[in-house]
Amino acid sequence: MIIRKIIREELQKIFEADYYDRFPDFLDPQFNPQMGSYPPVGMHAYGTMVKEEELDEAMTQIGDIQNLTLIIDPRGESVPMILMDLETGKIYGVIDMHKVAQKTYDIVSVAAEKGFGPLMYEFAMMYANTNGVMPFRSGDITDSAADVWKKFYDRSDIKKVPVTKGDTEWSYPFDSFLFDKDKSTEEMLDLFNTKYYKSPTPEFNELVLKGQQAVKDKKLDLYDVVERAGNYFSARYS
Repeated sequence: MIIRKIIREELQKIFEADYYDRFPDFLDPQFNPQMGSYPPVGMHAYGTMVKEEELDEAMTQIGDIQNLTLIIDPRGESVPMILMDLETGKIYGVIDMHKVAQKTYDIVSVAAEKGFGPLMYEFAMMYANTNGVMPFRSGDITDSAADVWKKFYDRSDIKKVPVTKGDTEWSYPFDSFLFDKDKSTEEMLDLFNTKYYKSPTPEFNELVLKGQQAVKDKKLDLYDVVERAGNYFSARYS
């Protein structure tokens, strides 16, 4: 078929270029001879992707990951944050947020290695700082993600500020998460219509500075890292 021929020709262009030099962990092993045979479900060159139900597990502590670097791309309305090992290129977590009303951020997506999911949420809170973060305003939130927000809602070290009807950030989404049988609609709306805050720690600032310096010294290309983060997220949901 003509379509197959076009796809084959486009893939050939990728293989003949320096794609594998820049992305040795290209996600799709079916088209990546360097990865060999297709790995088990849930496994990719990046490692094991976190499952939604694992996001609320005991989190990795920020003091335990000083060998890693946090890369932030603040150029647009969407702000991706990528936690990675500069030596190996392995990604441990990605979180994407974007600005909503009054400069508050909402969390659009998150994917992480086991134990790193909640930590990525904290990174977003520390980056937003006094602006705060909120659950995705569309209401497209899984039950497991709602459980993560519930844990932050109950934590005393996380500052919470509710928004009420009439506030520009307030929303009543008509998505399935409001019908979680284990939580009342009122409880879910409380979780959803709340701003969450956490002050940046010295360890967080150090991770950010390492990332900024790596980009400045051209040890990595910001565009490439963001693209790889997108691939990581895609693999997480494949």
